[in-house]
Order: sequence, then C-alpha cells, then structure tokens
Amino acid sequence: MPSHSSYDYMALLDLKSKPALRAKFRVKDEWVLPFEAMPIINNLEFSDKAAEKAYIDLKIKSQNEKVKLAEAKRLTYLKGFTEGTMLVGEYIRMKVQEAKPLIRTNLLELGHGVIYSELEKKVMSRSGDECVAVLTDQWYITYGEIE
Repeated sequence: MPSHSSYDYMALLDLKSKPALRAKFRVKDEWVLPFEAMPIINNLEFSDKAAEKAYIDLKIKSQNEKVKLAEAKRLTYLKGFTEGTMLVGEYIRMKVQEAKPLIRTNLLELGHGVIYSELEKKVMSRSGDECVAVLTDQWYITYGEIE
C-alpha cells in the first residue's frame, strides 16, 4: 500500500487496530498486522509519509470520515503530483509528473495495465436517477458548449 494513499492508510489502521473489523471481513491477522505503508513518493511538505501526516494534521479517526479523507486525498495527491519525486524503481529521483506518463506507457506496453475511468462520486441524470455505467463509450451532452 503506497504511503500517500489516505483511504488505504486509514483502512490499514482500522484493520490493524480493530480485531472485530478483521473478523467481520474474515481478514487474517497475518494479512494485515505485519505490514506498513510503503513510501513511493516524497515531497517537501509531507515527506515520504503523506497519508500519515494528513491523518495527523486533519485529526482523522476512522475511514468513515469521508469529508476529511477526501480533503487528505486532495492535498496529498496534488502535492505528490506537482512537487513529488519518486523513491522506488527505475524512476527513482524523477519528478512524479514526469514519471507518471512513462509508468503508464510501460504498464500498457507490457500488458500489465488497462485504461479505464473510475467515477469518484455518484452521477445523477437530469431526471434525478442515479447513473450506472453499462457502456463505457457513452457520454452526456453538455448543452451550451460548442463541441
């Protein structure tokens, strides 16, 4: 789990500190307890433990605090992308914004990745219905735009 991922960091902390949560989801102790977040990106403001710093600064108590976690993600991903440098692999010491497209291309060329879009929030139609992606090449018309 990357050390800049706020949601994953909080989920790991919750699983480590709550045996009942592990039991509920049938997660074995050995799948969680020995592991820590892995530093992949470093930046001046958050060092190499961005999610942990955001967790402390924003006083996040659990993975159910969606608003605080969204803010933590916004801060850590923005700083990581614009100011971060890579700490691992063949892209070590490279700026994240330079390394990201190279990593993407490499994963696609090796057949280890696919391009997909993931919505971060619920999409509602004009009629008020919740939208569900069935066909990936569908799109909505934005009225008032030239194209």
